[in-house]
Amino acid sequence: MSGHLTNHRFYLLIRSFLVFLFLALLTYLSLATHPLGGNNPWILNFKGSDKVAHFTLYCIFCLTVTWAYYPYIKKRKVFLLIFLSIILYGIFMEICQGWIFPVGRSFELLDIAANITGVAIAAFCYNLFRRIL
Repeated sequence: MSGHLTNHRFYLLIRSFLVFLFLALLTYLSLATHPLGGNNPWILNFKGSDKVAHFTLYCIFCLTVTWAYYPYIKKRKVFLLIFLSIILYGIFMEICQGWIFPVGRSFELLDIAANITGVAIAAFCYNLFRRIL
């Protein structure tokens, strides 16, 4: 087995692990009763700040996934499947908050809109940088 192929698999494994960690964090933040301890100590402490958090986290997650699997995203179908999967995951998390797990949180369409907007911005950035590089 060549060293290049071994390195490639190693980096893919590391990148996949980072995607998994981010997904675990996203799931925790989506389903924890008070993921930040009840009092939001962050700078995002204003009305609608949770929408900014949704947008930011889903945008970063999409960019992380596209970075991790960039060599495999050659066909438009794969690209669309990745982004559609992330959007569906966000919708599923909202459904879990509202109806499946009693976590003291609620289903909000605006959260889904913020998630989709984050995914759309990430898709735009991916396409822009893919053409440049």
